[in-house]
Amino acid sequence: MEQEHAAARARERAAIAEQDRLAELRMSEATSDYRLPSRQRPPIEHVVLTERERIAARQHREEVEAQERVQREQLEKPIRELEAKINQTARQTAALERRVLTDPATPDPDFWHDPKLVGLHLTVEGATQWNYAMLKGFADSHPEFVVSDHNLQILMATSANIPS
Repeated sequence: MEQEHAAARARERAAIAEQDRLAELRMSEATSDYRLPSRQRPPIEHVVLTERERIAARQHREEVEAQERVQREQLEKPIRELEAKINQTARQTAALERRVLTDPATPDPDFWHDPKLVGLHLTVEGATQWNYAMLKGFADSHPEFVVSDHNLQILMATSANIPS
């Protein structure tokens, strides 16, 4: 039995060795023309062109550039059209806003006044009485306020700076 085990181990070692040899053969065939990359650039091979070849190369390059330009213009055409439409709409909107803001016949939608006050005028005496009533209401609602000439001057100066 020991002889059979030894023979089986020998056959197994031989099979593994044969597999390794075949793998190495496949690897050497696959990498036969492979060169390790180096940090140096490959030498530049200078090709001398004739004048005809130079002209043909230039013409080919110009044709390719013309085709690319046409393709780019076709791709950018919808974008340019939309930009033009947006600019036109913005100009029309600005013109409309300018017309509405400068037209005296157009009512201001942000300004509201009570219709009962239309046509009423405030006389100087009425305005003075109203100012005193407002000052008295302020003094009554703020007990910390002391009525003095100095405080009244400050209130009058402040109320004079308030735009009407």
